[in-house]
Amino acid sequence: MIQAIEKAFEGGALTPIFGTETIKKGESLHHRIDQIRRARFGIYDLSVPEKTEALLELGIALGLGRDVTLICKKGYPLPEVVKSLNRIEYEDFSDLTEKLKKR
Repeated sequence: MIQAIEKAFEGGALTPIFGTETIKKGESLHHRIDQIRRARFGIYDLSVPEKTEALLELGIALGLGRDVTLICKKGYPLPEVVKSLNRIEYEDFSDLTEKLKKR
């Protein structure tokens, strides 16, 4: 997943920051909120139900009025409350990379 997103950003002016990097470093939730606040937009993968931090970060981003894009595997059942949000459904990681580049 991370490689697919990094490939989509290659050659562009944007640099991705991954929430998993913050969690691994043990940095605080306040630090993550600050990162979300400074980001131009956020990409949130909801295809992995055990990654509850994605939903928390999505809620924070929406509360801060940030632009968000959801990504999920094609056919994955999204919660009804987020179905109206901008999203990319992908079949595999190369498909995800291509769709992110277009967006």
